[in-house]
Amino acid sequence: MNSIANSRESLMAVAVRQLTEHILSGKYHAGDFLPTEIEFSKMLQIGRSTIREAISILEFQGLLKRRHGKGLEFMDNSMQGASQMLEICLGREDSTYLELLEVRRLYEVHAASLAAKKARKSDLQNMKLALDKMLNENSTRDDYRQADYDFHLAVAKTSQNSILVFITKLFQSTLLSAIDTTIEDEKLKPEQTHSFHKAIYDAIASGDPKRAERAMLNHLKGTEKLLKSSNLTHF
Repeated sequence: MNSIANSRESLMAVAVRQLTEHILSGKYHAGDFLPTEIEFSKMLQIGRSTIREAISILEFQGLLKRRHGKGLEFMDNSMQGASQMLEICLGREDSTYLELLEVRRLYEVHAASLAAKKARKSDLQNMKLALDKMLNENSTRDDYRQADYDFHLAVAKTSQNSILVFITKLFQSTLLSAIDTTIEDEKLKPEQTHSFHKAIYDAIASGDPKRAERAMLNHLKGTEKLLKSSNLTHF
């Protein structure tokens, strides 16, 4: 009985892997419709019931969406799903926001340094757009949270290092949760009193890597103080 179950599980893993490889082969763009279950079954030479289950797994992961009467739409929300799953896993591991800060120091300080070396005009514009939203007194709590994350993602993209961008996207859900703990209320937002991100922006815009490193490190130290002053320490 176990051997049958293991064989079934192995076939499912193969189906998920082959479907994923086909969908992410570069043939499709977000919004495109994919082959049908029957077509996938013939193409991959895997039973239709297994293909159907594999498609359900990929739908849960955010890679595709069933559209009634239309078919399977390529969504490519897999990173968002992975980010949310990571937050859930960290919560189960009893991880803390301060531990997240320790990890952020490992990659965000260097990302700021690289950004100062490689920043283009368009990169600085994206950072400035996020910064202006944080400084806007009329921004809501949700607007501020998203702008804060967008700023850090813009720094990662400016580094022109795809792995740093991937890591920042992977931590999106956890970063948004951490940012939320530092906002005391709708009218008192950290950037409007501490100017952490403006210092980072100015350093990157100046093209000074060491200054950018110091600015990012100061920001993370300041965030640590804000987190310690709050009652929320765990995910």
